[in-house]
Amino acid sequence: MNQDFKQNTPNGHGTLGISLEALVDQIKYVLSPPIFDGDVIKTRKAAILHAFLLSIILITILYMIVILVTSESPELGLALVAAVQLFTITTYVALKRGHVDVASIVFVLFLWLLLSAATVLFGNPVNPLLASLILVVFTAGQLISNRAAVLYALLSVAFAVVLHFLNQNMVLPQYLVTDDVTFISRLSIFFILMAFFSFIANRTTIQAFRQLHETEKTLTDRNQELRELQVYLEQNVEERSQQIERRNRYLEAASQVASKSISILNLNEMLDNVVVEISQKFGFYHVGIFLTDEKKEWAVLHAASSIGGKKMIARNHRLAVGRQGMVGFVTSVGQARIAQDIEFDRIHSVTPELPDTRSEMTLPLRARNQVIGALDIQESIPNAFADEDIAVLQTMTDQIALAVENIRLFEQTQESLEEVQRAYGQYSELAWTESFQKNLLPSYRYFSGAVNQIRKEDISEPEDGSYSIPVKVRGYTIGTIEISKESGSTDWNSDEVRLLEALSEQIGIALDSARLFNETQLRANTEQLIGKINSQIRETLDINSILKNTAENLRQSLSLPELTIRMTTPDQYHSSNGDTFEEENGEGN
Repeated sequence: MNQDFKQNTPNGHGTLGISLEALVDQIKYVLSPPIFDGDVIKTRKAAILHAFLLSIILITILYMIVILVTSESPELGLALVAAVQLFTITTYVALKRGHVDVASIVFVLFLWLLLSAATVLFGNPVNPLLASLILVVFTAGQLISNRAAVLYALLSVAFAVVLHFLNQNMVLPQYLVTDDVTFISRLSIFFILMAFFSFIANRTTIQAFRQLHETEKTLTDRNQELRELQVYLEQNVEERSQQIERRNRYLEAASQVASKSISILNLNEMLDNVVVEISQKFGFYHVGIFLTDEKKEWAVLHAASSIGGKKMIARNHRLAVGRQGMVGFVTSVGQARIAQDIEFDRIHSVTPELPDTRSEMTLPLRARNQVIGALDIQESIPNAFADEDIAVLQTMTDQIALAVENIRLFEQTQESLEEVQRAYGQYSELAWTESFQKNLLPSYRYFSGAVNQIRKEDISEPEDGSYSIPVKVRGYTIGTIEISKESGSTDWNSDEVRLLEALSEQIGIALDSARLFNETQLRANTEQLIGKINSQIRETLDINSILKNTAENLRQSLSLPELTIRMTTPDQYHSSNGDTFEEENGEGN
């Protein structure tokens, strides 16, 4: 042991004090009962058996001393005691190795056999050792089981009956009792042994009951803790379920509101529908939507769900951005704000039309990284809003802001389109007017199975029974379709009129397309002619050649019988029809 211990010390050097301490620890380990973590019953049985075995070892040593002192021939007694010692030590080793159940069964059986043999060897009809078998029954119940206790009780009764029968029919030898002194001394040893065993059994039983009580108390405390934990978890689960249900309800409502907002292209109508939808889906006391003006100075209330809010709209309610109320704060900083109790919130602005307001939440309307307004929600109870509501409602608010921006862009696009249409309509009207003035628009008549062109002066007033339909291009009348039925026919019905109107509309579109095509073609021919003449002019630097080529190309292209190009002074020139024009020379017209 010292050598092993030295190998575990620095440099292999140990001291006597450390060796004695290690020896004491080793003795404590040998003499202490084994402990099995997690198995209380096995540990208790090991403790009882350990106490019994140590007691037997000590008592047998004491009994050997008594035999040596009191007996004239101690050989038989010493042999029996040595056998008991050997058995006890073997059982003790098995116990230390963890074989508790096997050691318990063997120990109880050996104890019963030992006491039974001692009772037989006592040899007295009135045998005081017979009562010691009760100790075996008690020990079997402690170490093995209740069934084992019953079994040993029946076995002891059977043994007592047999012993009584033998005492009645024959005289048993008295090996353990030779004289009065021996009888008293050995009987005292047995009684001391029984008393000691009883003390150990009672002590272990009391410890077991105490440990059982402590275990029961511990289990009761743990059960109470588990019940409290169960209640706490149930409350948390219920609260979490309510939060999830509320969040799902909010998400569903937000989705419906977002769908509603993008399905309407009129701003005021969309805002009115959205605030009513939010108020109904979420059950809010008041919902209002503010939009900032062009200068970002005021947030103006445009829509409200409550009666008080509609009164506020009627009086043109507005709040100064960055200076007035939660709406002014939110539209200034672009962050959501919640007032769980308006009585303790210094930013909240009291509104007489909403007297029942107790809590308020305002969310910014953001579009293209700019705050364009705010969604103001008010409730009639304090602490009505949760922080997790902001994420859901802010997503919905962003959708509303996007819808507002889309409607504004749509309105701007519509205005631009209308301006383009008006400009194009004016251009088209001028083009058709010019065509009328130049008498470039022919008229045609279908009569007697033939289509003939007619002159303007041959056009007569419509006859009775005929029907006239104007041909329009973007609201400008460019012609008329006159249709007459045969005499005696019925009047024009609604289906025929609709057909004629549709035909008139298609004719107007076709004529305008043809005009555009002709203008485009004429413009292309003109640009081609200019490009051709320009390229020929640039081929030479001779003035005579340039003038000659220009005159020739213009005459051929325009099919002119005569064309003159004259060089004039800078002050004035004469046109081909005799009119005189003064050229701008810094101060002309």
